[in-house]
Amino acid sequence: MKSKVRKTFKKNPKKFKFKCVVQKYIENPLLLHKKKFDIRCYVLIVKAKPLIALYHHGYLRLSLREYDDSLLTGSEGRIIHLTNAAVQKKHKEFKEKKEETIWSM
Repeated sequence: MKSKVRKTFKKNPKKFKFKCVVQKYIENPLLLHKKKFDIRCYVLIVKAKPLIALYHHGYLRLSLREYDDSLLTGSEGRIIHLTNAAVQKKHKEFKEKKEETIWSM
């Protein structure tokens, strides 16, 4: 299959004007207090040579629930595996635990 795609691409590269996201789920993620987390920090590169960058301390976002690799689907699975605030805020405990889910760095 790969060689067929490669040949088609070489003949007509314009045919491959599509966008996609390629990702892999991390089966053994780093955990913080037994919860999944992500790090949000911001760097603005002002100049490359010499390197001049502006940095803003970011924050950590933790999930509401402890990590459980047996729950991958459903609403509880989303709460455990996705640290996105749009997902977390739909949970019934979000209002009372909101402060626990965002840590400054």
